[in-house]
Amino acid sequence: MDKKGYFQCQCCGSIHREKLSFNIEDVYTQARCPRCRGETKHLWVGDQPEDWYLYYDPVYDSRYYQYDKTIQND
Repeated sequence: MDKKGYFQCQCCGSIHREKLSFNIEDVYTQARCPRCRGETKHLWVGDQPEDWYLYYDPVYDSRYYQYDKTIQND
């Protein structure tokens, strides 16, 4: 299937829109990442930007690891 969709790089975590030929049942495809410039595995995260939070892998999101250091546990 050749259509536009959003894909998340499994190396750097960036999400970008590509027109790729992919099978939706496979979920992962090989593509070139515009951020890290590598030919890496990409996760399909939907056709609309609203779909990202349903399908993306949060482990590759930098906000996942940002903690508020002002909170102290006693």
